[in-house]
Amino acid sequence: MNVTQKLEELMLSIEGICAIFATDYDGVIVVQVGDVPRSKTNTNWLITAHLNVIGQIPKLLMGDHQSSFFQFDSVQAAVHSIDEYFFYVLAGNVTPTGAILNIRDQLLPISNYLTKICPPVERIPDDDVMSYM
Repeated sequence: MNVTQKLEELMLSIEGICAIFATDYDGVIVVQVGDVPRSKTNTNWLITAHLNVIGQIPKLLMGDHQSSFFQFDSVQAAVHSIDEYFFYVLAGNVTPTGAILNIRDQLLPISNYLTKICPPVERIPDDDVMSYM
């Protein structure tokens, strides 16, 4: 499977989607297609903001995270948590919100393939980080 090609086909299948990228749970971009609006700084801001939100979810006792939705300026961002990756779907404000949230099912086979070819690095629990220093 050509992951970039599949993501590009998915991006082009819904009018208004301008970019799709996947990160690992630490926020490192693994694959990206399309043009991310504005600067890389804003991409980093979005990733950081999402990771901060995710860190609070266990405190709310609402179950596992599946998707988040953000709106900033004229950009909508849906973030789907699938396997060991976060998939960010960026679209203009005229794109139906439901369309970018429902794209999750189409990302499942791509995520499964990514997990096989690029398994995530085992995370060190925060308590154990100091013991490595």
